Amino acid sequence: MEEEITTEIITPANPPLSTEALNFLSIAAKWAKFLAIVGFVLTGFMIISGITLAFIMKPLETQIPVFAEVPGFLVSLIYLIVAGISLLPVLFLNSFANNVPKAIKRNDGAYLTKASKSLKNLFAIIGLLTILALVLYFFAFLLIGGAALMAF
Repeated sequence: MEEEITTEIITPANPPLSTEALNFLSIAAKWAKFLAIVGFVLTGFMIISGITLAFIMKPLETQIPVFAEVPGFLVSLIYLIVAGISLLPVLFLNSFANNVPKAIKRNDGAYLTKASKSLKNLFAIIGLLTILALVLYFFAFLLIGGAALMAF
């Protein structure tokens, strides 16, 4: 027979948060808001760059032969995909930054729960992106190592 293991989280009806903890959350929310604004601006620049590259790459292909090897729309598409992927963590960070002050001001656990969920999702997305980057680095090193061995 298999035993089913469950973990129960026992929480009081109104979890007490000290004034110091609320202050720390408030400061974290302010920094999160700043980082979210910077993230939105940088993502906007990436989207603008991707769209601009779609129009600029075609004339550059005729002037600079190296650019003819990679289609302009592909470079533009990659920029837009990276911008879309980078927008996800910024959205979760912004949600955290918006919900924490509401939770503190209204003393409402629902907003604190939303903020915590956004923070959990932010770390999950960043964790997945980190794993993806490590896998890509691993394959890049394999390709580079293979190419180096083929050169000898």
